[in-house]
Amino acid sequence: MFKSVQKEDGFSLVELLVVIAIIGVLAAAGVIGYNKYLAGAKDSTQANNAASLAQALKTTQIARNGALAQGGADDPCSINNPSSTVSAFGDGTTVLNCANKLVSDGNFKSPYNITGPYLALADSCSSNSGQIVIASGATSSTQGTLLACDANGSQIGSPQQYMAPADKF
Repeated sequence: MFKSVQKEDGFSLVELLVVIAIIGVLAAAGVIGYNKYLAGAKDSTQANNAASLAQALKTTQIARNGALAQGGADDPCSINNPSSTVSAFGDGTTVLNCANKLVSDGNFKSPYNITGPYLALADSCSSNSGQIVIASGATSSTQGTLLACDANGSQIGSPQQYMAPADKF
C-alpha cells in the first residue's frame, strides 16, 4: 500500500565537487597574494640593507676622521694604502673591500638567495640582480651611492649616499 521513502544522509557527488572547486579558487588567490607579499618583503629588506650599509660606511669614515682605509693588513677596511682619505673614499675598490667586511660581520644577507657576491661595483642594477651595487663609476647621478637591486635587475628605491659630510670629521 504505502511505500516508505527512505531518506539518504550525506552530500551528493556534485555538491562535493562544487565545494572542492570553490576551495581551489580561494587557494589559488591566496597563493598569488602571498607571492606578491613575499616579493614586496624581499624588496623592502634589500632597500633597508642598502641604507644600513651606507650608514655603516659613513660611521666608519667619521670614526676614522675622514679616512676609510688607514693601511695595515689587519685593518678590515684596508687596501694597504695609508693615504686613502676622503678624496679616495669614493674609490670603488676601497669601498667594496670595507663594505664586504661590514657585510660579513653584520646581518646583511641577500633576501633573493643569490649565488655569488652580494656586493658589486657597477653604475646600475641592469646586470646585478639581487645585489647591492656600489656606484662609483662614470654615472654622475649615482656616483658615491649604493643601489639596491631587485631579482629582476631593477633599482629599488632611491640611491643611498655612502659618503659622510665633510663637517662630521
